Amino acid sequence: MQAPTALHPCLGHIRNIACATVAMLAAILIAPTSLLLTSVAMASTFGHAESQRSVDKYDELLDKALAALASGDAVEAEKVSFALTMLDDDRCEGHAVLGAAFARRGKPAESKAAFDAAKSKANGTTVRLVELIALTALAVPVPTPVRVLVPVPTPPKPADSKLAFDWCDVVAAEPDPTVVTDAAARTRMLATKLPWKVRDRKTGIVMLLCPPGEFMMGSPASEAGRGNDEAQHSVTITKAFYLSETEVTQEVWQKVMGANPSNFKGDSNPVEQVSWNDCQSFCQSSGLRLATESEWEYACRAGTTTAYSFGASITQQQANFASRKGTVACGSLPANQWGLREMHGNVWEWCEDMYQATASSTKDAVKGNSSNRVLRGGAWSYSAGIVRSSIRIGSTRDYSFNVFGFRVAKAPL
Repeated sequence: MQAPTALHPCLGHIRNIACATVAMLAAILIAPTSLLLTSVAMASTFGHAESQRSVDKYDELLDKALAALASGDAVEAEKVSFALTMLDDDRCEGHAVLGAAFARRGKPAESKAAFDAAKSKANGTTVRLVELIALTALAVPVPTPVRVLVPVPTPPKPADSKLAFDWCDVVAAEPDPTVVTDAAARTRMLATKLPWKVRDRKTGIVMLLCPPGEFMMGSPASEAGRGNDEAQHSVTITKAFYLSETEVTQEVWQKVMGANPSNFKGDSNPVEQVSWNDCQSFCQSSGLRLATESEWEYACRAGTTTAYSFGASITQQQANFASRKGTVACGSLPANQWGLREMHGNVWEWCEDMYQATASSTKDAVKGNSSNRVLRGGAWSYSAGIVRSSIRIGSTRDYSFNVFGFRVAKAPL
């Protein structure tokens, strides 16, 4: 690879460094993991010598990935370095460490792909160094257990795996096909390499993975009960996100906020009589957020195009609506095709968006100075036509009522 003209005066120095790197990596079979660690660290150092970065989340994870390589834990190194690539896909270090981890685990195709990605994101002398690391790593046969100085641990079972970020614990790594009955969504969930079900450590809220995808938001003109603000349009959800399996319960609200404003008391029942402003206070305290309106309908529909996620019609065994009794316990009614419960009825759910006559055409929330905010899903006191997947209303953000509640979302990293 030809070095840029501006680098010609230091080419001799660069070549010396590259040769030293190759020499170290050539001994990968018989030397400790620290040699590979040193080479990858060199690529990282030379690629970013122009300035000293502050210690941030990326650097913490990079340190963790390199430490895993140094200890011989290629499984952990692969997991953490993959998280690095998601945290900042524009930097080369995560991809380089991922390539090294793949090489250690005997995955030459994956290793090559990771190193190619690292080279595409590298600059200056880092380009050649990453290239040499890739060629050397791929040329070395996978060591047998007898020749490995530091034994590679057995990969943990999926249910016991840990995320490379610290806000949650894994409940189930892969989607349960008896719960996530949408096969296409299961495939997209697995493709993210993110756990399907997690528990937020601060609140105890269980959250489910919603994969990237495209859907038709709104309702067709022929749908019974359709409102004028339900214009149909295509929306692409470009990034995976987590959404709480149920509405936020009174028990969780009490834990975070210290008081329970609900009318229909019950630890497992959804908290209600909360305003949009109240929900924002909860989110600030918990580190979670409200779903955008697009995310909410995408998750509610769960791959369906019918009036309800259960089909063209809905029953009171599937959703809590048209009731004079109030709310029911969260998680007590059947789940939709992605495992989410009580998306229809029980309580209206606040979303992040400002209410306007046409919903957002992107995954992002509609921002603005209007005091009105969007609520979705209908509630226990409303008819079946007002708990449809596309139903939407607006209310002032400081207004609370015994039919207003919410659920929470979070980005994976």
